[in-house]
Amino acid sequence: MKQPQHPLKRDGYQHRVPDGLRSLQRQLEHLKKLQEQIVPILPQGENWQIASYEQGVLCIAAEHHAAVSKLRYLQTQYIEQIRQLEGFDALHRLRVIVETPLRARSVQHDPMPPLSEDTKQLLQASAALFDDPELSEALLRIASKK
Repeated sequence: MKQPQHPLKRDGYQHRVPDGLRSLQRQLEHLKKLQEQIVPILPQGENWQIASYEQGVLCIAAEHHAAVSKLRYLQTQYIEQIRQLEGFDALHRLRVIVETPLRARSVQHDPMPPLSEDTKQLLQASAALFDDPELSEALLRIASKK
């Protein structure tokens, strides 16, 4: 049975990191620097996140509507403060958005019906065919469930 290959390791040598990934890393580093520069200027007590800065528009996200409304209302004041920072000469607008954090939802499922004897035997036979001990153990655990 053919073993799966790591996507960056083929033909005995290590491929270089794809350009798209490198570009994404640079963009994340840039956003982190913007975050460090701008967040101290913004109203305290809120978890501000810098989402982007393109063509003179700085996009800032927060979790609470009240904080977003306050920043929108005082936008011109904050634009003037941020323009004084290096690299923000072209800033002309703040785009402030509400970004609610994702929360895990618990879902209740009905229990699975028991496996038939044929299915259990098939899983046990399949477990014997694999060289990977973890995969074999997993198949045997599934086959042993009632």
